[in-house]
Amino acid sequence: MPSDFWDWLIQKLQSKQIKSIKIYYNPDASTYQKILNLLCCFLFLPKELVFSAKTQPEIYIAMKNSNSWLLVEH
Repeated sequence: MPSDFWDWLIQKLQSKQIKSIKIYYNPDASTYQKILNLLCCFLFLPKELVFSAKTQPEIYIAMKNSNSWLLVEH
């Protein structure tokens, strides 16, 4: 398939609601980032949604306490 088709499809599948979330992962475990990259690829999510939790100290603390990823809606 030509790249224009995939660009069009991704644009149609990505809603404004999806763009209002951020997914934070634990940067100390590279597996989380790899899994999130795969999810973004297969679910047509923009990679701009994925952030290291260390970029936000309060997010990092909450993530460490829950021992999980965090999904934050803005």
